[in-house]
Amino acid sequence: MAGQTTESERTIGTIVRDLTEHVSTLFRSEIALLKLELKDTAGKLGGGVAMFIGAAFLGVFGIGFLFVTIVLGLVRLGCRPGCRR
Repeated sequence: MAGQTTESERTIGTIVRDLTEHVSTLFRSEIALLKLELKDTAGKLGGGVAMFIGAAFLGVFGIGFLFVTIVLGLVRLGCRPGCRR
């Protein structure tokens, strides 16, 4: 039992060394978790941006078709450019 030390027999140096090892491990683990969370968030954000771009693209075409429909409706009613009624 000469090589084993109990909790009460640990020196300040041993405690400080163990503490720095644990803090170092904690920081590495937190950085790894942060990387995973950022990767996940970036993936979700990329999907949202792609959906928004698709919706904006369809919206622009929708507005274009709306104007064409209005013009064709006015032509059908007999109103031509320069026409005054």
